[in-house]
Amino acid sequence: MLSVAVGYQVYELTDSAFHLGLIGLVQFMPPLLLMLIAGHVADRYNRRLVLRVCFAIEFCATTGIVMAALFPQPSLVAIYGLLLTNAMARTFEQPTMQSLVPVMAPRVLLSRAVAAHVSGGRLSNLLGPAIGGLLYVLGPAFAYAACALLIGAAAAASFLLPNPPVAAERPTMTWDSLFAGFRFIWRCQAVLGAMSFDLMATLFGGVTALIPIFARDILDIGPWGAGILRSSPAIGALMTAAVLTRFPVQRNGGVFLYVGFALFGLGVTVFGLSTNVALSIASLLLLGAGDMVSSVVRQTIIYTTTPDAMP
Repeated sequence: MLSVAVGYQVYELTDSAFHLGLIGLVQFMPPLLLMLIAGHVADRYNRRLVLRVCFAIEFCATTGIVMAALFPQPSLVAIYGLLLTNAMARTFEQPTMQSLVPVMAPRVLLSRAVAAHVSGGRLSNLLGPAIGGLLYVLGPAFAYAACALLIGAAAAASFLLPNPPVAAERPTMTWDSLFAGFRFIWRCQAVLGAMSFDLMATLFGGVTALIPIFARDILDIGPWGAGILRSSPAIGALMTAAVLTRFPVQRNGGVFLYVGFALFGLGVTVFGLSTNVALSIASLLLLGAGDMVSSVVRQTIIYTTTPDAMP
C-alpha cells in the first residue's frame, strides 16, 4: 500500500522517472547494507522486543509521511528520509519475524503456522497494492493513514506473543561470522549461480518502479489502476504456485530455471511496449508466473545445498 501511494504521489509532484528511481534506491539500500547485522540482532536479542521496536519505528515513519502529505507542497526530502527510516526498520523486522515462527509455534502446529505465515505474506502482496491504489483516490494522506493504522494493529498484536525461548549461549558477532555466508556462496557454484540469476532479475526487471508512469501517462487508469498493475505479478505468482504444488518440479531443474527467466523477461518486454490495459495486466501476470517458477528452483537449490549449521 505504501509503495503504490508514495510512488504515485511522488510522480504527480515531480513528473520525473528519476525520482521514482530514488524511491527504489532508498528502499533497496538498507537491506543491502544492514542484512548481515539484522540477522545477528535477531539471533542475539529478544526477538519479541526487536519486533516491537521495529513496529514502533515503522509507525512513526508512516505517521510522518501522513503529516508530510498534508502540506500543500510536500517535502520530497522528508518523504525520502522517512521511507529510508521505514526500510531500515523493515530490514530488521523480516529476519526477526521469520525466526519467531519456528520457535514459538508448537511442533504439532508448525506446518500450519508456516503455511499461514507464507499465505499472509502472499495475500499482502496481492491485496495491499490494489487497496492502496483505491484509497489513494481519496487522497494520499488517507492511504498513508490506513498504512499507519495497520502497522499499529500489528504492534498491538505483538504484545499478545508469548516470550520466545532464550538460547543458552548467544552467538558472538565477529567479522568471521558476518562474512561466513558470503564465503559459502562464493565457493558453492550452485548457490552462486542461483543467487546471480536472482540479482540480475532484480536489477534489470524492476518494472514495478515505473508503474505510476504507465498508469497515469500511458494507460490512463489512475492510482486505482496502478494498484491493480502492482498486484498483477502477485496474482500470476499465486496461480503458478498452485500449479507447482500439484505438479512439483522433480527433474531438469536447470531447464525450468531458464524457462522461468525467459517468461520473466518476456513479461517485462511486453509490458514495456504495451499501450493496452488488458495486455499490460497479462504481461505482468506472465512476469509473476515466470518469477515464481525460477524462484521455486532457486530456493530448492539453496535449501538443499546450504548446510544446517551455516548462519
